[in-house]
Amino acid sequence: MVKSLAEGIGRAKKSTFVSDVKKYGAHGGHEKKLVNLSNITKAFGAGVNIRRYGIKPTGFLDKAVATTVASVRDRLGAALKIDVINSINKP
Repeated sequence: MVKSLAEGIGRAKKSTFVSDVKKYGAHGGHEKKLVNLSNITKAFGAGVNIRRYGIKPTGFLDKAVATTVASVRDRLGAALKIDVINSINKP
């Protein structure tokens, strides 16, 4: 879990996270190592918090799923009605 969180932090760091290392033209070897250790530390902390408190539901797709299920239910009901009527009317 920590490995996948560290990879996610590494990908997101390019755009959202602020680096703890000074922004010089070239980094020394120790500065690169500090950045990498910082990612691992953040990933470990995130993993501990997930295990302790879990992931809270966001309700991101609830409304979309509910409307889609209702729409599909109506369409399938109409199709079933047509199929039943056609099967009864055929000799």
